[in-house]
Amino acid sequence: MTIILVLVLPGWTFAAEYIRIASFNIAEFGEGNHPATRDLSAIAHMLVDNELDLIAVQEVGTIDVAEDQVAALTDTMNALTPVNEPDYFFVITPQSGDERYAAIYRDPVIYDDEVWWLEEDRDSNNPKLGGKNFFRIPAALPFQAGDFDFVIVPVHLAWGDLGRRKQEIKKLRDFLRGADQLEGDWIVLGDMNRYGKYKKTDKKAFDQLLEKDWQERYRFPLLEAITDPHDMKVWIASQDEFSTTVASSRNIYDQFIITRGVFAELGTGDPEFGVDIGIVAFDMQPPYTTMSHNAIKYTVSDHRPIWIRFQIDLGDDD
Repeated sequence: MTIILVLVLPGWTFAAEYIRIASFNIAEFGEGNHPATRDLSAIAHMLVDNELDLIAVQEVGTIDVAEDQVAALTDTMNALTPVNEPDYFFVITPQSGDERYAAIYRDPVIYDDEVWWLEEDRDSNNPKLGGKNFFRIPAALPFQAGDFDFVIVPVHLAWGDLGRRKQEIKKLRDFLRGADQLEGDWIVLGDMNRYGKYKKTDKKAFDQLLEKDWQERYRFPLLEAITDPHDMKVWIASQDEFSTTVASSRNIYDQFIITRGVFAELGTGDPEFGVDIGIVAFDMQPPYTTMSHNAIKYTVSDHRPIWIRFQIDLGDDD
């Protein structure tokens, strides 16, 4: 649902229109025996209740059942949507590495029916090998909502292989530094396994994104919202509601990175947590508070959905 805020000033009224874009790593979605334990109704409720207009999903499996699961989740979301609200649709990318990405969206968000990639497959006949730099090559999906045309880049960076993750982050940094030369406004989002296992080497890997004049090129809105003063190098969340996973270690793995072309749509001030950006901490509520980590992981996920709000009526800046 488009969010409209009405601002009343002497002599005129301005209704600001917003959309919410989310990222959600649904653990091993559609893989193995997990469809039998996955609570699609609970997932659908949290996505619909938080009025999300576009959700980028990571860890979508590569078998047919995974596509069935995405379709079933979308159908369940539509069943929960009021009759006067638009239906959700979905798109699933081709395989890269051991996963696929999906996007679930509704009006006013319009998909441009294209999929680009940040690099080519290492072997065009064997996508499970991934790319030269990224094991799971980030996809690029173009959308438009009102005056706002943008490209989301869902990512799922390597977890266990630090050398691989360091290489992936370096290439992601190079992409972000060159995004000004590309047409469109770019939103990188997803499970970046930020700081990995919290060793100094893991920290150095992610901090490649914080080199030189990065502030002029892109922002980390979630980190801005949960730290005061801003601390892009914060190790763990200061409180559980600011963590992006269900683990007790208060990880901040999932992130949004927005390029300069998107700054205006987010707003000029600091993003406010719960208004401009948020985390759906579903596991802090029953019945999940009494469930084990693995039970939560395969009922919903071991990650929490994160979302961000953008204004879509500022005129076309391209």
